[in-house]
Amino acid sequence: MASNALSQEEENYVRMSLLLTGISPRAVRVLFDKEFPPASISLTVNDKKVKQKLNDLRGKRVINKAQWDLLFPTSGITDSKTFDVTLMIALLRNLPNVPLVLPVNGYDQLPVTTETTPASDLARIKHYRNLLAHLNDGKVDGALFTTAWKDISDAVLRIGGNAMKQECDQLMTKPLDMSSQEILRDLNQAKVDIELIKQTHETLDTELKQDIKKIKLDHDKSKKDMKMLTFRQANLKRSHNLLQHKQNVSNQQAKRFKKDVNRLELDQINVNVDVKKLKSTSEDPVPWNRRGTKNVFNLVFELPTLK
Repeated sequence: MASNALSQEEENYVRMSLLLTGISPRAVRVLFDKEFPPASISLTVNDKKVKQKLNDLRGKRVINKAQWDLLFPTSGITDSKTFDVTLMIALLRNLPNVPLVLPVNGYDQLPVTTETTPASDLARIKHYRNLLAHLNDGKVDGALFTTAWKDISDAVLRIGGNAMKQECDQLMTKPLDMSSQEILRDLNQAKVDIELIKQTHETLDTELKQDIKKIKLDHDKSKKDMKMLTFRQANLKRSHNLLQHKQNVSNQQAKRFKKDVNRLELDQINVNVDVKKLKSTSEDPVPWNRRGTKNVFNLVFELPTLK
């Protein structure tokens, strides 16, 4: 038979892949549509507070660019039917308006079997999807398969309903035909493609971090240069103020010097006057200060004698 082309471990891997990629996402959508009715999903994601939260999730890379474009399409309106299971789980676990009780150990660990809340079932589906993605050999051993299948199918029953649980039971025993080999091959190729994308992403992430580091260094250098420029401007201002002070002092000294020159010029004029007076005195035998006295004596001696 065609199914004999696969080992039991490979068959387990194919069945788990079909369960996690075909049935469980539809179960998650049932819960998602209950919390986010499709008719109002566009209004919900465009709410100011919700969009701010979505922006935060995008910054933390919880939501990637492709998922962001589904939330906010460039044309048309938001349609939750296009959301993948990862995006639906991200919105259900992170948006504050969803009244889901957080699993005891959070969403990133497999809940214990006694936890049966919708949030714990989302955590189960998420856990096994991640587990399957890291099985590089495309095989699932019997013990893991049995435990995982029960956990996943029970979660599907609780959040998706009895009809989906019946689909799980049918998939558990359904014979796999020749297409199973193609499914396995496609799944393995998909894993290779995902790994290549991951490596590319890591390379881009490394380059981005290097660019950010360089930008930070340039920014720090710019801050240092700006600090130095500010310091030089302060020194220039102090030098300018000092020069201005010296100029003011020089102006005051110049004014005093001018006053001294004016005073000296006035003294020179007075000296010149005194020199002229002295010169005139040396040429006249009668001192200028005795000329009036001489005339008085002459008048006395020249008066006629009275009889």
